[in-house]
Amino acid sequence: MGRRWFELGLSVPERFADAVESFLFDLGTTGLEIREAPGSRRLLAYFRRPPDVRLLRSYLRELGVGRHGRLRLRSVDEREWKNRWKSSFPPLEIGATWYVCPPWSRGGGAGRVRIVLDPGLAFGTGQHPTTRQTLVLAERWLPDPCPSALDVGTGSGILAIALAKLGVPRVVAVDVDPQALESARRNAGRNRVLRNLEFHSSLEEIEGRTFPLVLANLERDPLLRLRAPIERLSEPGSRLVAAGLLVEDVETFRKAYGRKWREIESTEEDGWVAFALERRDGT
Repeated sequence: MGRRWFELGLSVPERFADAVESFLFDLGTTGLEIREAPGSRRLLAYFRRPPDVRLLRSYLRELGVGRHGRLRLRSVDEREWKNRWKSSFPPLEIGATWYVCPPWSRGGGAGRVRIVLDPGLAFGTGQHPTTRQTLVLAERWLPDPCPSALDVGTGSGILAIALAKLGVPRVVAVDVDPQALESARRNAGRNRVLRNLEFHSSLEEIEGRTFPLVLANLERDPLLRLRAPIERLSEPGSRLVAAGLLVEDVETFRKAYGRKWREIESTEEDGWVAFALERRDGT
């Protein structure tokens, strides 16, 4: 028998998910499995030692998360965990170009550009509609030329890696989560594009720079909160791909971004909407 892990499972509304994920890392989780659904996330957090469930329940009550008592804690064998990872992350063809697969995948993806990702941290594997939408729109509306690009909320680094593989020589990847940045660095090395990527933990670190392309696969609240910084980091005529919006968020997003951005395409999949926008010249 292999080593034992403790698996803590809970479901939270989408708007609380980032805060809860951060708290789980504060509790000592070594990794998260994230299963997306419209409006919510199922979180499976893994620990070496039993976590303080009472502390988590208290935090959920303070946050206002409903059904905070529905937590499940169980002991799992390390081999069971690894086998489930493999079954939950099959290779995936995205659009006309991409073949996203885990390191253990062999073969497949003939004629496609291969992106190899370690799913151990479970964010940005291409399984969620917003990642697929962003990949397709980013390729379709890539400026020509595109000497640099910005990926806001890089997660696993999948989008930044894709841009590098499309020929963008300098891609700036930003994420507030240090474990996400470490995951993105490892994945960039695995895909042999590390020299093309630059990593930062906040947009303030790159203040004063501008980019012809910005990717922001976030959620409604972060997109609204970061509107002004994103505008400062773009330039007249630049393009923005924004994803992570539910259908009910669309009008709010359009009102917030409509003054400085012109909509050039939108897509919808399973209740998720993504936009390709172009900044109006002279603004």
